Amino acid sequence: MPLVILSYILANIAYFFVLPLKTINSTNTVAVMFGSKVFGPIGSLILALIVSLSCFGALNATTFTSGRLVYVAGKEGYLPSVFGKIGIGSMTEPHATTLRTRNWASKRMARMFGDEETGLFFTPVYAMVLNALLTALYILVGEFGTLVTFYGVAGYTFYFMTVLGLIILRVREPNLERPYRTPPSWSPDRNLPLSTISLIVTV
Repeated sequence: MPLVILSYILANIAYFFVLPLKTINSTNTVAVMFGSKVFGPIGSLILALIVSLSCFGALNATTFTSGRLVYVAGKEGYLPSVFGKIGIGSMTEPHATTLRTRNWASKRMARMFGDEETGLFFTPVYAMVLNALLTALYILVGEFGTLVTFYGVAGYTFYFMTVLGLIILRVREPNLERPYRTPPSWSPDRNLPLSTISLIVTV
């Protein structure tokens, strides 16, 4: 993780050294402009592919985490209980009599991708459907720049609140059992200022 952060910082520093500030402010494809300036057309294509892979990695991580967050919120009662379910069509539910008379292919799929308690798939499907609908709504009503700003403000606000919550728990409940401890490099005392700065810069 520190290597990834350092790579992003050095990349941004390189952008400012190579490209004029006016160019950086007027384009949404800074990496492509940088690649074209330094390495020519081939470089811009390679950097575009690298940025795309980075975006897919971030999308993959966000899909996993956001789905589980909505699932826990539904399970704890903060959202409707349907979002706190894992899988589709539990065999133990009263209304699942039609699932017991499935054909051979359906039964084999159930054995491969689920069980009698969760039904098909070991995934918070309903929570992920909610996230997909919200994402589609944001895309329909917003522009690219607006979405980036909105995500930045919302994301860094939650990061700030999460780190602040850890510090408050340490003060209020110092003897609370903590099964997971953050590494020294990710101490909340260090991350709180970083989250604050990121939030201010985004706003």
